[in-house]
Amino acid sequence: SEVAAMLEEHSERPEEIFQLIEGLHFADATEVRNISKAEIETLRDRPIKLGKNDHLDGVELTSNTGQKVFVRTCREYCEATKAGYFAYSTFDIKMAVFFEHQCGLLAALQNATMPQISFIAEPRVGIVDLELMPFTLFPRLCEETPPEDPKATYQSKVEDGTIVIERVRQNLLEVVAPNGMGHQLIEVARADFNGDGIEDILLFEYCYATHGTLGFGGIRVLTRKSKEGLFESV
Repeated sequence: SEVAAMLEEHSERPEEIFQLIEGLHFADATEVRNISKAEIETLRDRPIKLGKNDHLDGVELTSNTGQKVFVRTCREYCEATKAGYFAYSTFDIKMAVFFEHQCGLLAALQNATMPQISFIAEPRVGIVDLELMPFTLFPRLCEETPPEDPKATYQSKVEDGTIVIERVRQNLLEVVAPNGMGHQLIEVARADFNGDGIEDILLFEYCYATHGTLGFGGIRVLTRKSKEGLFESV
């Protein structure tokens, strides 16, 4: 009934409705998979769910002077980070990823438009097409790590044993480099996110050390500019 009401309200502006492949989860146990631009501001004020951490209802951020602030909504998180607050401990950094994902998505949808052309729709391709994923997207453990061959793909690195596929489903890819980094990508929405008329894919990205506590993430937008081209970051 909620979707029907939204479609009726925006029947003359279908470009203002986005259907998410991966839903947004809020602290009241509700999930949102259809978002109109008109309700984005309201969603910014709803406390978000931090994954399976039901005992937590927010994240603590710290300033350079040691002051702390507790945030539960995207609006609170964005205002705090603009004021110089940041996730300090490794635990807080991991919890802040949920805010980076959800708040980043809402901000991207605010400016998203209908694409004029697509090289990912017919035939439909995505992150599970490893031969289209350049290995330059894979996180490096440190800046001193030598840059990868720009022609290398996730497929070629799976074949030579550099990375191993951990999980895969229609909109999720997780690969790891043994004794190195892990990389998880979840496709969330498709639209034109940078105004060039070409359809892009917005992803929830999470990077982590396979041995250690390091973990961080945010949103990433990939585009494909030709039928023969690889994906590339926007």
